Amino acid sequence: MGNDNDLEYILLRNYLELTNTSRGLLLRMDFDALEKIESNTWFHKFEGEDIEKGKRIVKSIIQQEIIAKIMIYIEDLAIISESLSRGVNYYTLLDKKETPEGIQDVGDILKEFFESIDKLSQKDFSKIMSLGNPEGYAINGEEKQLLEKALEFEKEEYTKTFKKLKDFGTEHHAVFRRYKHAGFYSKKDGYAICTVEVKKNTLNLCYSVTKKDIITVNSFVKDLTGKGHWGIGNYMSEIKTEMDIEKSIPLIEKVHNFKVK
Repeated sequence: MGNDNDLEYILLRNYLELTNTSRGLLLRMDFDALEKIESNTWFHKFEGEDIEKGKRIVKSIIQQEIIAKIMIYIEDLAIISESLSRGVNYYTLLDKKETPEGIQDVGDILKEFFESIDKLSQKDFSKIMSLGNPEGYAINGEEKQLLEKALEFEKEEYTKTFKKLKDFGTEHHAVFRRYKHAGFYSKKDGYAICTVEVKKNTLNLCYSVTKKDIITVNSFVKDLTGKGHWGIGNYMSEIKTEMDIEKSIPLIEKVHNFKVK
């Protein structure tokens, strides 16, 4: 194997053994959090005049995260399938490329893959699933027919599965797009309620308001007015612990209430 193939193998092996497993674990944690919020056993105790509103805000954020994790999995599965069908390195498909038709990115590849799923040939399906070609086996007659029938059945099941994934993706794409660009959408003015910058050991949570007196500046909340920073809005908290998450929830509620009132 060449160096590129070795690297692709190692990265995809890590993806299957670590990333995919971790994503499944995080999904279970998200669903568990939703159940605990409903039963009032979550680590954050909702208090104040409108407890149900606070619950709805947090549940909405968690639900968007669930959709995003599933959508990322669907994208990964489609890109891996396309790379196997084309016989190219998976990671080369993640980069933008110039083509005679213009710039091609991951979105274009995904669209092309799902639009052609009904036209998937047995040869391409065999490449994707790493199956043998019946023509390459020293069999004939009834045995060959049985193998071809089994492969055709598997191709039909694969196609049905990806059609369901396509329908799920189409239905939830708007939610995923908002999450992917780190914003929780507010219908009133089209701005985010909060945006998140992910760092190595912390999160920078930016409250997406510029109006003064909505968020009180203190040791937990910084005023970034006039300073360059990632995220939308002038106020930010650094999230390091669960306690910081708990402290940020009432502030997110304040921004939400300001924007949707």
